[in-house]
Amino acid sequence: MSPLLNKNNRIESSLLFLRLCGLGMMMISLPLSNMMMSVSSIWLAGVWLVTLIYHLLRGKSLGYFFSRFLRDKSAVMFSSVYLLGVFGLIWTHDFQYAAWDLRMKLPLLVIPPILLTLGEIPNKAWKWLWLCFCSSLVFAVLVDLLVYYHLYNAVAVSLGLQERNWTDVREISIFISHIRFSMMLVLGMVAMRIFFSSELLERLFGYSVIALFTFFLFKIESFTGMLLIIVVIILFILEKLRTIGGIRRLWLIASCILLILTFSGYTIYCGFRYFQVQPDQQPQAMLSAGGERYWSDELSHQRENGYCTWRNIAWDELHRTWERRSAIPFEGTDRNGNPLQSTLVRYMTSKGINKDSVGVTMLSDADIDNIEKGFTTWDWQGKNGFRKRLERVFFEYTLMRDGLSASGHSLMQRLEFTRVAWHIIEQHFWMGVGTGNVNAAYREAYASIPHSLDPQHRLRAHNQYLTYWLTYGFIGLVYFVVALFYTAWFKRRYRSTLFMAFWLITALSFFAEDTMETQAGVTFAVFFMSVFMAWKGASLPRLAQYPGIPGSLGVKAPR
Repeated sequence: MSPLLNKNNRIESSLLFLRLCGLGMMMISLPLSNMMMSVSSIWLAGVWLVTLIYHLLRGKSLGYFFSRFLRDKSAVMFSSVYLLGVFGLIWTHDFQYAAWDLRMKLPLLVIPPILLTLGEIPNKAWKWLWLCFCSSLVFAVLVDLLVYYHLYNAVAVSLGLQERNWTDVREISIFISHIRFSMMLVLGMVAMRIFFSSELLERLFGYSVIALFTFFLFKIESFTGMLLIIVVIILFILEKLRTIGGIRRLWLIASCILLILTFSGYTIYCGFRYFQVQPDQQPQAMLSAGGERYWSDELSHQRENGYCTWRNIAWDELHRTWERRSAIPFEGTDRNGNPLQSTLVRYMTSKGINKDSVGVTMLSDADIDNIEKGFTTWDWQGKNGFRKRLERVFFEYTLMRDGLSASGHSLMQRLEFTRVAWHIIEQHFWMGVGTGNVNAAYREAYASIPHSLDPQHRLRAHNQYLTYWLTYGFIGLVYFVVALFYTAWFKRRYRSTLFMAFWLITALSFFAEDTMETQAGVTFAVFFMSVFMAWKGASLPRLAQYPGIPGSLGVKAPR
């Protein structure tokens, strides 16, 4: 072998090592740090530039270097979604916001060509790259659980870090948004199930990590994460159905049906228990034991554990007796930042007692502590995360029926966001408002139509499809959706269990979140989409053929 050939092999090996370092850094940084995402992107761009120069010096043309990217029509189409923002500049007035938006979505334009032109990755490297991602998720989960159990601050003080206190359980996700973190956790579960199931120790490790992620999603009460778990379980069952027959196929079909029925039945059961009307523990009276006239709102639909919330309330007695038992003023706020008197009334209602001086004296010291913490029902801590999230949805539904403000209530707010977004769409149906005019369009919409949102809660659609529609019009929405679906169908990537899990997680998240409008969201979606496009479509991992890392990927080092 000639010295020149040896030298080229060493250079290519070094470039491959640097590329793997960049991919590993990105995998690690996704659940942990926006800044590290940027550093990883710059690293990969630097490796890409050095690789380009190396190929040019070896006499290769630019067309040769970009050929792998240009031959993949789905990659070109997905990356060209960025050009919608450029095209939207034509009817933009706020170029400062447009520049910010284009910078935020820059990964769409940059990451796919970088990963595809750099060449394929050795098959064994993928397992370790996914291990980097899952290890980073494990670290983030463990730190968040320290925050959840109020153990983080003791460690943080000793290390000189900022203390973390939370009032809403979703605040324990201290690295990135709890919604995007939930999406990554579900994808991590799928990766662990596929890549770490060939040997007994690997299976034990994989299932332990999956159990930890599931436990965390229930603790954080992530409705999105719980639904995505159901989706990927069904995906795994459907994948298995393609490879087995006979009685095993019938068992799997029955398991899938049972899973759906269990999920639906439990949801119905929780709704029935929440809305089931319980008789008041004491008959409604005109006067309390202290002689105060009860106040009741007979038209309110709000309930706690089946008892009517706004009935049999002696406000003066509540005020007077509460302040004898607690240092928090009756007209103050609980530790969650909600009005104390509202929390007190809801908590006492959940126990089925009248809201008067006698009722307050019936509360134990533990009850008083729970109310100060912001618990609205006496058995709140004993309920699982899924039921807690459902009951919050049911509570918001009753608020909506009573015509109360949507501010601070997730479901009601999203309905208002959707209504405002649709108002903008109706006025700019075909072409949208333009790349830089989104904020101005929302300000005008909130000022022109009736709604119940406070100024600090007047946010955007929280729906990526609606956001693309109102920004780039119906034509832009269709292009975005076609590009999204084309990535799955081109080269039959839909056959891959891991890709379809990622694709479903991303596509479904677009209904509940503006995923592509934040750095963590757009980097997650674009990076993994590019990874799967850079992976050979016909050899993407499937559960049926993937007890571990197979040798059949046919991935070679770049030449």
